[in-house]
Amino acid sequence: MVPPIRAEAASINGLPINQKLQTINASSRYGNGIKYIVVHYTGAPGSAANNATYFSTGYRGASAHYFVGYSGEVWQSVSDSLAAWSVGGNKYPGTREEASMGNAPTTTASILRCV
Repeated sequence: MVPPIRAEAASINGLPINQKLQTINASSRYGNGIKYIVVHYTGAPGSAANNATYFSTGYRGASAHYFVGYSGEVWQSVSDSLAAWSVGGNKYPGTREEASMGNAPTTTASILRCV
């Protein structure tokens, strides 16, 4: 059973952040804070809202903290307090560490562009 999605609206410095927060595709940061910000694009069609919905509605084995759409809209699907499964492939907590950034998912915020 998929955990319920918490849909909220938030903002950072006045920038509206839409939220569909989930925990099924995320894990603990194990006490680590955010040290790095990684930006890349999804490589999949769809809006930021559609990508946030996709990753928040079932087990995907991957995730990102934020999705940014073509017109600048922002959707968050993983809380900043959790590690999203984006950076480092399968190098999530409990697996082999990413050589260049330690255990990358526990120290990064991942932002995916949906353009």
